[in-house]
Amino acid sequence: MEVMNFRPRKIVLVFWLIGATFTSLSLGGLLAAISFDSSCEFSEFSPWIGFVIGFLPVWFISSLCFTLRFYSIKYILDDRYISKSCGVIWKKKRSIPLEKITNIDVRQGPLERLFGFGQIWIFTPSTGAATPEEKLIGISAPHEMKEVIIQRSESPKGNNISTPTVSSSQSTDLNNNLLEDIKGALLRIEELLKNSNKAA
Repeated sequence: MEVMNFRPRKIVLVFWLIGATFTSLSLGGLLAAISFDSSCEFSEFSPWIGFVIGFLPVWFISSLCFTLRFYSIKYILDDRYISKSCGVIWKKKRSIPLEKITNIDVRQGPLERLFGFGQIWIFTPSTGAATPEEKLIGISAPHEMKEVIIQRSESPKGNNISTPTVSSSQSTDLNNNLLEDIKGALLRIEELLKNSNKAA
């Protein structure tokens, strides 16, 4: 099976940046409101300066962190594992054996359904049914990807059950040897019966 390398859709980064912008706007508005208060030590600043001080640094730092984190997320699916690597400063990579997967859920909110992506939650026996072992975010066509993962996860489980194969010639030889052993055992029993009758 081919190795699949994929990443979250970029619309996830857009949502993250929108969230960072709203958070920064809230902080900027808070500092602008504080600068209106004459009793506050920051009252000598104009509201616009307070807004800029609250908005720009937070927006820049959070947007940079979200962007770096987004581009660090990578998913790899091969015939044995599904792996996720992420992290900017501290790199983390987790590989889940496909044969250990017990359940896969697809989660989609209204916006995710609208834009055609979603989350895939992967469960294993070590985490139980409530907590996923891993979450794959921003997956395009998540239901189709779920089916691909299920097919690959079932393949190793089937391969673990190996049954010996015997050719027809080997089967004939085994049957002949078995019949010879039975014949020999019957002859020995017959001989023992004859000897016991003579002794009687």
